[in-house]
Parts: sequence; C-alpha cells; structure tokens
Amino acid sequence: MKKILHVSLLLLTSIIFLSCSEDDNSGGLRLQVYSQAPVLRAVVKDARGQIAIQENLSENLYSFTSSPVFPLVAMSNAKDTFIDVDFDGNRSASDIVFNDTLYSISNVLSLATTALLESADINSTTLDYNVTKYKDALSQYTHAFSISSDDILHKTPLQSKKINLAVLTDTLYDARQSVDFNASDIDGLDEKFNTVYNFYNEYLNTKEVAEAARYYAFYNALNLLDKKKIIRSQQNTMPSIPARLNSDYKDNIENLPSSAMLSSEYNGASNLAYWAMKVDDINDIAYIASGNDGMDVVDITSATQRLQNLDDNLSGFGTSVEYMDRNNSRCIFLADQENQLVIYGIWGLDSIKPPYPHEYPHELIGNYRSTTAGAKTFDVDYTRTNANNMELLLVSNTTAGLEIFDIRDMDCNGSVDLNDSHRLNSSAIGSDTHSSVVASNQKIIYIADGANGLISVDISGSQPVELNASLLTNNEKAYNLHMVPNSNELYVSTDNGIQIYNTDNTGRIVYRGLYVTEGSRANVLGETLRVSLSQNHRALFVADITAGMKIIDVTDSKNPELCGSAYFSALNIVQRSAVRDVTLVEHDDGSKQVYVANDSNGLIRIEDARDLLFEHCKGLLD
Repeated sequence: MKKILHVSLLLLTSIIFLSCSEDDNSGGLRLQVYSQAPVLRAVVKDARGQIAIQENLSENLYSFTSSPVFPLVAMSNAKDTFIDVDFDGNRSASDIVFNDTLYSISNVLSLATTALLESADINSTTLDYNVTKYKDALSQYTHAFSISSDDILHKTPLQSKKINLAVLTDTLYDARQSVDFNASDIDGLDEKFNTVYNFYNEYLNTKEVAEAARYYAFYNALNLLDKKKIIRSQQNTMPSIPARLNSDYKDNIENLPSSAMLSSEYNGASNLAYWAMKVDDINDIAYIASGNDGMDVVDITSATQRLQNLDDNLSGFGTSVEYMDRNNSRCIFLADQENQLVIYGIWGLDSIKPPYPHEYPHELIGNYRSTTAGAKTFDVDYTRTNANNMELLLVSNTTAGLEIFDIRDMDCNGSVDLNDSHRLNSSAIGSDTHSSVVASNQKIIYIADGANGLISVDISGSQPVELNASLLTNNEKAYNLHMVPNSNELYVSTDNGIQIYNTDNTGRIVYRGLYVTEGSRANVLGETLRVSLSQNHRALFVADITAGMKIIDVTDSKNPELCGSAYFSALNIVQRSAVRDVTLVEHDDGSKQVYVANDSNGLIRIEDARDLLFEHCKGLLD
C-alpha cells in the first residue's frame, strides 16, 4: 500500500486547513485537544517532533511557536494527562485518565479527526498516511453522520451547535473501548450512533448542544468506570456529581449536614461499621449489624439517635440482621460471624400502640453455634412457607452450609433455646454459604454458595430437598442474594458486580444480564454488594461499597443502565469509607425514603429517593 511522506502532504493539509487556522503573531498555530471531553496536559507534537505548549494548564488550548508540519499527534505523558470530564479545568476525582492517541491535520485533535487518519492507515511512528483513503474516509463520515467537513476538522462538540458532532464524538469514545474497534466500520458505528442520538433527543432536547455534550460525557464516564473500562484520574478519592446530572443532588445529598447522620463509635480504618440493616419504618426503628460494634438500635425519625448498642462478645462481627414478631414480643437475629447467630428480644409490645416507645430495651435472649469447625454466620433470613404454615429461619454458616430451622413454636418472650432439634435439614446444604433468599412462591430457597454458585432447595414439604446447583456466568462467586415479592428475578452479588437471573417454580435459573460495579470487595469479612429493589421492579439501589451508592435501571434486565449515583463525605477510598447496605422504603402517600449504611457517616436518611436520579431517569420510580 502506497504511503505519502510528510513533505508531500503539505499541499493537502494547507488546502484543508488554511481557511480555518488560528495563527499567532509568530506564525505558529493554536489548537484544541478533545476526547470525550477536553484533554489537559497532553503531549502534542507535529510531524517533525515540534512540541506544542499548553498556554494555560487549566484551559484546552495548545500552541506551536512555529508553523507545524502535519499530521499532529496528541499523547499522554503517562503522568498528568487527563480528560476533564467535569469541565472545571482542574484535575479532580471526577476526571479520568487519558491513555489514547489522537491525530489530526487541522487545528482540532479529536476522536473524529483521529478516526479519519486511522481509516487512512496512519503510521503511529512516522505519521505517514494514505491520502486517497483519507479523502474517502472524510467523505464517508460526512455522508453517514450528516456532519460537514468543517465541523469534523475544526470544531469540538462544545464549539459546534450541531448535535451530530457531539453524538459522533460519544459514539467513537464508546467504540474505542472495545478491542475490536475499527474506524473504517461505518455500519458498526452507525448502530451505536443511533443509540446515542436517541439519548440526546429523548432526554436532552431542551438543552444546548454544548450542555448536552457535557451531560453525556459525565454520565458515560460513570458508566464506563463501573464497567472498569476506564480509570479514574485520582483513584483514591470520590467524584462529585455535577448539577447537570442531577439538579437536586448538590443541595440534598452531596453536602449532608452532620445532623442527618448517625456515626457509630467505630469509624476508623481498622474498625469498620454499619454493615447491614433491617428497617421497621412503621415503628421508626432500624436494627443495624455494625461490625465490631455488634448491633445498634436506631431511631430513624431523624436518623440521629442511637437508642441502644448490643455487643455481647468482643470476638463477634455483626454482618446481617433480621427480626420476627410473635404475639406480644419480637426476636431480633444477628449474624455475628464468630459468635454465629445471636438472638435479642423485646416484649410487652401489644400493651401499646406503634410506634413502640424507646424505653423498651432489647435484651440478649439466646444464641446458636454450629458444630462445624470454622463455620461463620454471614447472613440470616426469616420466612414463611406455603406448606404446613411453617416459619423458617435460614442461617448461612459458610462451611456449615445453610441451616434451616423450623421456628413456628419459638417464643420471643424470654430465653430462647435454638438447637439442632429445630433443624429441618440433617446435613449441610452448601459448603461456602454466604446468604439465602426465598422465592416469591414461598416454595423455593436459593443459596449463594461462593465458588459453587447457586443452589436451589424445595421447602414445600416437611423436609427440604436440594434441586439444582448452577455455576454463575463467568464462574464468579455468589455472595449475596435479593428477590422481592411478586418478582421472578434474582439479583446475585459477585466479586465483579450484580448478575441478574430469572427463576421459575422448579428452582432453575436463567441468566438475564449483569451490571459490573466499580466498588472494591474483600469478602474475608463478608463485604459484598447489597441491593434494594423498588416496588415497580425497575430501580435497583446498590450499596457499591467504596464506590458509593448506585441506582440501576433494570427495566430491561438484559441491559441494566446507570440512573443515579451518590457519594457520602468520603474523604478517601483508602480510609475505607464504604456504603455497605441500602434500603428503599416506599410509603402509601408516594414518598420514597432511602436509608444508607455508610462507614464514615453511620446511618444516612434521604427523604426523597428521586433526588438521586439523573435528569434523564426522573420517571424511574413513578
């Protein structure tokens, strides 16, 4: 294939470029570098190796002192170069690493100008390219995407008032994250182009193109960060959510006053707090498994008052909590790892009307320890079955598997003796059991069994019967499960995010989709994603640990999409400020509150969950 050298390219570049160049007084050139957003602190060279100077480190404007020889190239300096996704001119936690290479024969180096030269077989070392192919590529791009050559060559999406250039930029950015990206594949790009175009038109048509481009850039960056396809510019800090994504966020979420938080006495890097919660919104009480702190009882009317702490053994580590009301009393079950299952009680409830007064203290009334060596209790769940009116307590005991107890005769009014005589299964089900959940039909239990995936168990008879065992997609480990009433979809927490499965009455599961999450997990202590699903089965609230809280649109479970995000006073990821549990409470009057268990802040209460939704997702909770 014939290549044309730099010297012989001057005629072509001068024809294309001179009409729109920005020469300075010394005969040089001023230019901009734009990827998904402005690129700052890049290394920009011409074909002779002349290096452009960034005029102001906070502005996307570079200049050559002498007239450059084309093509131009922009690269990362492997240290400071970043894409300014929040468009504030500073390298911040919201920005992402620039690790691409951009080319141009004009005063703008962009993804579009790069695609043209890549279609023309540009040599990354010598910068030679095929002129004929370049002309053909320019013609194809202008025709396929209805963009003038002047816009492609000389404008960024912020400068152009044409939606198509912004859409093409976002299309190319997404496509370049794929290993099989081909700049010449117009048909392949066209499908993605139409998807992005519809996003702009459906949600952003009331905004200026430049503002729409800023919106999509940040939204898309959050999506790609979750999918682990790009890297945050400052990895040990959390981003802020700009008002353009959610106009309510900054006022209502980002700067929460201290009066809206309840801090546990354990908030340091070594003593982690507030791992899971069970909210009783009728009685304005939350029970919180608080790690080394055992269990907290919290008044949720303002989320500011811890009513009681129960920590009966320093070797314990509370990771999950459940409660059951029985006649005049209540049993609260705490999965306490080393202590395994710890049971607290409160009684005298029917002598008063809810909400129960706070002067009724909870007391230790019993515990259960498996005889299996090394067993640790990570999760506990209470359920009823359709068969024999049984009430079951499901205890996930890692190496001891799932232990199923019939507790229909349990009385929480005093000391509780939970022992093997209450067990329905004579042998362990599973060998690395982290959690379990009961299907909507109350006949099937699904068990998250680590590397063994999912196990389904029939509980419709007098004895549990193991039905199926299924490895997860990509052979990931199963840690936490969630299923809501009247739903057939099962949400499975893994090392890599959330996998979604469809279930049926036979205990089989069918893979639907996944959402990769950015939050780190270290499952030695049971740290895993926990979720809460809205009543309309469309919004999945995800406690994403070190990546804050996410709201995922699961209307199409094959293609879940990010629809909201929140970070809570996280100074530094290294300090392990982590969101470990989230509960959405929807009331009959239409109000929708969110409770968040977070290390640094303890319990956070958000009055309206809709404040967390991005602008284009505002109807998700309707």
